[in-house]
Amino acid sequence: MPFAHVGLDYRSYIEIDPSLLRPAEVHQLRGDCPKATRELGWRPKTSFEQLVAMMVDADLSLLSSGPLKSKQARFIWELQVFEQTSGDN
Repeated sequence: MPFAHVGLDYRSYIEIDPSLLRPAEVHQLRGDCPKATRELGWRPKTSFEQLVAMMVDADLSLLSSGPLKSKQARFIWELQVFEQTSGDN
């Protein structure tokens, strides 16, 4: 989702090395909020997709605001460097 939000195909940027996977790797984690709704009356106001878009937009805003100054921006910086050094990707 984050890559799609900015028009990129994640397969051009992510490579999975099976030798680095843990034997008991959990392949899919899902959250469900019925218990919180039932017991607390809580309902989410933001969908997961909206949350991902908000996070990506915040990172893009950080990148466009000048030099990177936080550890949270490290991944974005590495992705930017990868794009600059990987040729046609």
